[in-house]
Amino acid sequence: MIVFRIISVLAVITFSSSAFAAKKILRIYHDSDYSSHTASAESMKMGFETALSEVGYKVGDYTIEFVKKDHRGNVVRSRQHFKEFLADPDALFILGGLHSPPYIKYRKYINEKEILLLVPWAAGGPITRYDKGTNWVFRLSVDDTKAGLRISDYAINAKSCKKPHLLLENTGWGKSNFKTITNFFVKERSLTPKVTWFNWNTKPYQAKALLRDIALLDSDCLIFVGNAIEGGVFIRSIAELDDFNLPILSHWGITGGEFFKSVGSETLSKLDLHFIQSCFSFVSSEENDFSREAFNNAKQLFPDKLTNYSSLKAPTGFIHAYDLGRIVLSAMKEIQLTDDMVKNRRLLRDKLENLDKPVQGLIKQY
Repeated sequence: MIVFRIISVLAVITFSSSAFAAKKILRIYHDSDYSSHTASAESMKMGFETALSEVGYKVGDYTIEFVKKDHRGNVVRSRQHFKEFLADPDALFILGGLHSPPYIKYRKYINEKEILLLVPWAAGGPITRYDKGTNWVFRLSVDDTKAGLRISDYAINAKSCKKPHLLLENTGWGKSNFKTITNFFVKERSLTPKVTWFNWNTKPYQAKALLRDIALLDSDCLIFVGNAIEGGVFIRSIAELDDFNLPILSHWGITGGEFFKSVGSETLSKLDLHFIQSCFSFVSSEENDFSREAFNNAKQLFPDKLTNYSSLKAPTGFIHAYDLGRIVLSAMKEIQLTDDMVKNRRLLRDKLENLDKPVQGLIKQY
């Protein structure tokens, strides 16, 4: 009886002591569209978490927590996530998502509040071009000031396009591309492309009406900037129109969801469709030990979603988020992390601008 009491007391003391040992946490908020463009959001999440798994979700004494924040394609929800981030004493940085509009609209707020934002997909040119002070946004993704040039150059040199027509979503992202692409054609061909704007949630009958108008304008190629949902609507509509046979040159927004599934291989085989993409692909790039190990790690983490390379949906998100994760983890190891998260953000921001050790990624060595 005496022995039992002693053991019980010791057990209580041990439990009580461990209860007071606070766990050191660093939180990463993922501001993305988990509702309408689920494939892209989940792909980025898997890529970034695969990088985190390589260090056991830890840097120094701190455990890293990944927090999904679904903005549902609504810029106001993104701003709410920014506020929640600032109110969280353990939040280190925000991982961005597919859509450019929230980061263009709130660029001033992000930078003035010193919100460290790392972007693995959103391509809008203005996102990283803050000219009012210190920039707090880093992007590992195509930049529309370059993507628009690449698409336009391909239109001219590969498709012999002389009368381009731009079909652009009416957002900050679409307007960013409008500026870049128009300037390119004015400079290179002394012509101003015609443009048609569309909104999110465009219906098939609306898409067909716009396409019929475009078909009457004697254009010889169509440059499309939109995401997977609207992309599917327009491409299916094009396939149903007998008099619309222009080559289609698309931004990579169409790869961020269920575009290919919704359109179908039979329909796609009838169209002359091209789209910009990253220079690395699990499917078409030469496999090496590094890419094989990265994907095998991802399969172990997400066995219900990944079986082989072809099972990875919206691969751009995974590839960019994985590389971005390796870069930021390398930077985090180089700074002295403390419980002062504002100081941590400043140190990490500065280190990201001054990395002095190479980091191997899927796309390249950074």
